[in-house]
Amino acid sequence: MTEYWAAVYARDKTYGGANLRWRMRDMEEHPCDPGWERGDCSACHQPIRERAEAGDVLFDIVFPKDAKSNAPRVVRSIMPVEQTKAGALKFDSYVFLDGDWRDGIEAAEGETKFWLSGAALWRGRGALTERTAVDWLEMMSETEAYTVYEAGQRPRSVPDEHWGEMIQRCPLSNSVASGSRCNPESHGGSRSQREKTCTTTC
Repeated sequence: MTEYWAAVYARDKTYGGANLRWRMRDMEEHPCDPGWERGDCSACHQPIRERAEAGDVLFDIVFPKDAKSNAPRVVRSIMPVEQTKAGALKFDSYVFLDGDWRDGIEAAEGETKFWLSGAALWRGRGALTERTAVDWLEMMSETEAYTVYEAGQRPRSVPDEHWGEMIQRCPLSNSVASGSRCNPESHGGSRSQREKTCTTTC
């Protein structure tokens, strides 16, 4: 049976402009998940990673502005779990919000169950109700704000240099031991530089 999970992930706070930061991971404190370039989530939200199984769907929730602002939480990306391995959730493709955050799916607190064993909402622990998940997926299919990518592909809304910088901040994305797949688009620089990086680091 498919289980739907919603995890609140940290956004970057200082890098790039305001319209870019929410698209990127927190490069200082939480630099590795979601691992769009690796095709896995393996560093954050351990309770979810311990419970999720192949066939489940993970919704990545983010505050587009400061958490204390009135801006709603939105679904930044969606990752169908293909397999689980050594505490990592593996995915072959993902959906990313390339449009403005105002066009994204609002993750209202009252519509969801973000809790497991009383965990606080902002810690992102909890299963999502099937009804809410299905509604979100239907809304996603009806808007052009979201784009489907293969794991390793760079979202078109994230500039190449910013994508490369974000990846460089995560040791998992540059480690041979991580077992990550390599796609030239997941690195910064020119095409030849990206291909060279893939050969030497992935």
